[in-house]
Amino acid sequence: SDSRELTLTTDELNLTLLQIAMAPPTLQTMEVMVKLFKIMESNRGSGKIDASPNAATYTILMVAFGDRGNDHQAAKFVCERMLGALRKDGLELSSTAVSMGARFLKKAGDIINAEKLLSESLGELGSGVEVSPGVFHHVLALYKEDNLQEDAIKLFDIFFTEVGADGNDFLKRDDFIKSLIRWPERNRRGNRIAVASHHQNIYEYLERRC
Repeated sequence: SDSRELTLTTDELNLTLLQIAMAPPTLQTMEVMVKLFKIMESNRGSGKIDASPNAATYTILMVAFGDRGNDHQAAKFVCERMLGALRKDGLELSSTAVSMGARFLKKAGDIINAEKLLSESLGELGSGVEVSPGVFHHVLALYKEDNLQEDAIKLFDIFFTEVGADGNDFLKRDDFIKSLIRWPERNRRGNRIAVASHHQNIYEYLERRC
């Protein structure tokens, strides 16, 4: 129906989304969720803040779509809107929404938006949200696929500062280091990668940092 006739609140709309999300996962249910989400976005554009998307909206949508692969435009659409909300509105998302978004972007091979989601979630452009170690691992996996060794070292520096700096988090830090060390020996084209130099760079970084 026309969004001008819709009088439901954000909480009521979110409950409707949740009920649809619990239905069997079909393209039709995803299309219905996207249509409802677009109505909520239209409400925000017309000043109806009490009927607009909030952090819970993105959590529901990303949990529903984030695990469905890159062949569904619905997941990509919602993830891009979530990034826009972080960038423009400073919306503080849940850790679940960010984690599921990063998981989808990793499956989609979308390095650019995965980096944006991480940086904006950490508060460089957004308001700052809790970022789980899994988000960093998804970005690292994308770097491995494209053999971006320098970017991976920089990512570890951010991880060390944001997640692994506390002594109680040494297991998370060590787990990330292990993943960083386990670099693929060949790229997508089958060409051999200079892994030894990558390991040397990690060693030199750890010497400086620790």
